[in-house]
Formats: sequence, structure tokens, C-alpha cells
Amino acid sequence: MIGAVDVLREGKDFMGHNSHKRQILAALIASTIACGAEAQLAQNLTIHPKALALGNAVTADPPGIMAIHYNPAGLTKLDGRQLEVTLMNVYLDIDADFHAPDGYEIFGIDGLETDPLTGRQRDPVANTHSHTNNVALYVPGYGILRAPPGPAVAPSAGISINPPGSKLTFGNAFYLPLAAGFYRDKDDPGRYQPQATALQRTTYLSPTVGYEINEHWSVGAGIHLSHMGIAADQYMRAPNMLLGVAEILQDAFNCESGDEPLQPWLALCGGNIGPWDDIGALSINVQETLSPTYALGVMWEPRTGSAGAPVTPPKPL
Repeated sequence: MIGAVDVLREGKDFMGHNSHKRQILAALIASTIACGAEAQLAQNLTIHPKALALGNAVTADPPGIMAIHYNPAGLTKLDGRQLEVTLMNVYLDIDADFHAPDGYEIFGIDGLETDPLTGRQRDPVANTHSHTNNVALYVPGYGILRAPPGPAVAPSAGISINPPGSKLTFGNAFYLPLAAGFYRDKDDPGRYQPQATALQRTTYLSPTVGYEINEHWSVGAGIHLSHMGIAADQYMRAPNMLLGVAEILQDAFNCESGDEPLQPWLALCGGNIGPWDDIGALSINVQETLSPTYALGVMWEPRTGSAGAPVTPPKPL
């Protein structure tokens, strides 16, 4: 009997050892499996402070009325009439350094030497530092709004109604699911990438309904009507070989004398343009006044904890 017990113990130890090996093997296999991942820089940053503090991991426990965005089924957790207003301060800080490597030249023109016409470095951006903390917003119908220096304000508001004794909860909200923008001083070396820009999606209507199936299951659906706007103001230059050749020819032909030997086939003396000179400005302002999307959600609440699954299509730009 004792021998049988010893054999049984050894068998259990052997089985436990194999099980441990299988777990390690499974972990190693899982660590070698790669899958695609997507990330967005300015998405869901100005909707709700609780969601932002939790890294937007709030699908199973959406924050208040903003369940309209994260999981419409979460509206069923709100009773009676609810009003929610949020004001979030937005502060950004953007820095950039522009370092010129050794031998920084284009067609023999040294970008670090002094321009005899201006008395300044040929490339005003080389070996400089760019800094801005100015916020820009996109105002529908207007374009880029340069906010005063300092933190900006991102508002959101919503309402919900749950009639007494009803399993339906209705909600509507105004918020900014996507917002990013900044502007620089006009003489900032980063003005070429760009000087001012704003990317913003404004959801102005989002009628949503949540339905409580039972104490464990809820579903929800909503239609979101939004405005999408993109704008940018940017100075332009073209530090390439062609403009390097043009500047060399301008100096060789002595354009100050008014003699242009290549006219009328090629006019070089219309202006002193080199590879590091401004050649123009680019201004973009595009918007879509009505950009509809939808949101579907389901929530399961067992005795402890909860789980949720939202469905939202890609938002068109």
C-alpha cells in the first residue's frame, strides 16, 4: 500500500512537471506570434478625464454620458435625467532641433556661410532650435483659430434621460473625439513644417439609445453627426540641386547689370532665389460639414466585474 502511494505521488509530480513545461512552451509560442496594431496620436484625448486617466480602457465601464462614444450600452447605468459638462485644459509643448551635418552644401553653396547680400547665414534654419506651446483650434466655417498663449479649453457636454420604470435610456452629447493643433511665431525655424495647423473632429449631435435586456446584459446604438476639418499654413522653400544651379547662374550672369544672355528662353534675373530662400506659402483649409458615423455596443455584467464590446467604423477624413 505504501509502495502504491509512493508510485502515485511520483506520477502526480511527473504530471505536474509536464504541465509546467507545457505552460512555459505555450508562453514562448505566444511571445513569438506577431500581430498588427494601430495607434492614433490625437484620438480620444479631449472627451472625458476619467477615460484619459485610464488610457481609454473604459469599454466595460464607460464614464457617464460619454458612454455614447465608448460603449452606447453603458447608458443603461444612468438613472433619471443626467446633465454632464466637462471643461478640459489642453497644454502642449513642441520642440525641435535642426542640426547641419559636415559638408552641408548644395551645388557648392555652403549653407552655413554668410550671404553677402543679407549679411546672414545662408540657411537660417541650420543649427537652430524651434519651440512652441501655442494651441490652435479649428472653427467650422472659419479655419484655424490661434488661441492666446497658454492652455486652451476643450469643452464637452451631454444629457441622458431614463424614464421611470423604462429599460430604455436616451442620450445626446457634444464633444471632440479628435483634436490637435498648434501655431508658431512667423520667424520660428520650424515654420516650414508647418507654421500653423489644426486637425479636429467635432461631434455636434449623437442621438443614442441604450436598452437593458436584463440585470446582466445591455445593448446600445447611436448615430454620430460630426464636422471634420483640416487646415495648415506653411512657408515653403526648396533646398534642391535645381535652385542651387539657378543661384550660381544668377551670380555668374551679373543680374544687377540687367543683362540676361539666355532670354527669352530662360529668365534668371526675375529674382534672387537660392536653395534656402522662401519661394512661397501653402495654405490648406478643407472641411466636411456633415460626417456621419455610427456606434454599437454590448455590455455584460456578471455578479462581479463587467465586460463590454463596442463597434465603431473608421471615421472618414
